[in-house]
Amino acid sequence: MGRISTVKSHPQRAQIDQALADGETYAQIADAHGLSLAAVGRYALQQRPELARLAAGEPSAVDLVSRLLAAADDAGELRRLSRISGTPAARARAIKTETDVIRVLLTELGVSDETTQLIYSQTSSLVKFLHGFGRQHPDTARSLFMAMAGDADLEEIGTALARSVPTINS
Repeated sequence: MGRISTVKSHPQRAQIDQALADGETYAQIADAHGLSLAAVGRYALQQRPELARLAAGEPSAVDLVSRLLAAADDAGELRRLSRISGTPAARARAIKTETDVIRVLLTELGVSDETTQLIYSQTSSLVKFLHGFGRQHPDTARSLFMAMAGDADLEEIGTALARSVPTINS
């Protein structure tokens, strides 16, 4: 794990947290507390739960890990292709690229077992909430669950939730 952030260790962290809660801009907070804009931005993003960031379209560990995994896959494919049709130098660059992406994935994102457990816990809570919502509001939930079932990434969970919605005869 990396070193503690400059914001987390800042003596005025409580005021920084309050400023964020009050909606002050990152630039205002950075200027007022002698911090870099990037440090305030990273800190602010880390304060929100992963799924909330994902839902808001903000950068999140989930998004970044997915993108890095895709980049690692592409780099791995490039490495395999360079073995067949590339020069030794091209192959060495491909191996370095893949290694760099994997290193970033493992060390720079701060994605730990704790983060993974938190995401799992939040996902579990969300599914339980949706299941309960389906029982309380079957007509509304059925439409949502069927839409989820029509999405390639959500097909299985959408279908399972749709099946859990009581029918009129239940």
